[in-house]
Amino acid sequence: MNDNLLIVFTTDNGGPTEGRDSIGSSNFPLRGGKHTIWEGGTRATAVVWASDNLMPARLKGTEMEGMMHGVDWLPTLVEAVGAPLGPSWKKLDGISQWLAFSEGKPTKERTSFLYGKHDHGEQRWEPYDDALRDGQWKLIQGWGGDPDTYSSNGTARRPSMTQLRVNFPRHDVQEYMLFNIDLDPLEQYECSIEHQDVVESMSKTLDEIRASEVDVPGGGGHPDPNCPRFLPSYDPSVGLVLASWC
Repeated sequence: MNDNLLIVFTTDNGGPTEGRDSIGSSNFPLRGGKHTIWEGGTRATAVVWASDNLMPARLKGTEMEGMMHGVDWLPTLVEAVGAPLGPSWKKLDGISQWLAFSEGKPTKERTSFLYGKHDHGEQRWEPYDDALRDGQWKLIQGWGGDPDTYSSNGTARRPSMTQLRVNFPRHDVQEYMLFNIDLDPLEQYECSIEHQDVVESMSKTLDEIRASEVDVPGGGGHPDPNCPRFLPSYDPSVGLVLASWC
């Protein structure tokens, strides 16, 4: 089995630092936590290990450079096991990153992705806050959600105005923020005034994506009646058991 073994250890979001399910996580030095679309709530880590015939020894212990989104895992793992990619795969949002892991060179480098909306805190953009990444730029329409704090020494702190320069130049009511994530991964320096052309272009793209939204059962708009209920139980031999749910 070890000759054809692939192990992926990852997460679906940043750690919860405070709020309704605070468990004392730290996303230092990034801003925000679980439930938000700040980098601390969305930038996740992963570890990938594979047998030598799948991943050469020279790549083990190295870091992957480049952008990857959670939706990329499905086509990446399908390619890793050698399954055929039929015409229907072209409809996927994901991009296979398998050559990045197996050869160290992504062939279809990702340059953009949609963050989605936060689910904790006031929505300041109609109909809801959202964010888009395009190259080094990140545009947030509205707000990034709560918590918007920084983790430091195990505790959360809110940024002072000397640390955070925020401009709200649009419509007086609807606010947006632009960050250069390559230069400012901590999201401290809002720069929309200096780059209105970027704001306009990314706003148009984000509005088009939002307009194409389709609500599906279980997708957040309403629950899927076919999904099993979340019923935790306790087993004396193993402890707390969380059955599958959706």
